[in-house]
Amino acid sequence: MGQTADLGKLGFREKVSEQRAPFELKKGETLQLNIFIDKAIIEVFVNGRQCMTQVVYPETENSNEVKIFSGDEQIKVDSVDVWKMATTNSY
Repeated sequence: MGQTADLGKLGFREKVSEQRAPFELKKGETLQLNIFIDKAIIEVFVNGRQCMTQVVYPETENSNEVKIFSGDEQIKVDSVDVWKMATTNSY
């Protein structure tokens, strides 16, 4: 039988609630995020230069909100556009 690793000892958290990737804005550049959410997949495209993809498992039926935050720093959101994606599969 194989051994099971203690994820905590390996530096992994049992429950992941965020994903981070280094990204540096060029001088005078505005941050632009294109975010696509399709049931259990979230894709974030940053300024056409970087992409992050995450599989998520919504915990409740009404897990359908998007929140914008920046920790302790103030941010200014110029615009938010939302589209409902068309269904491509009948199942």
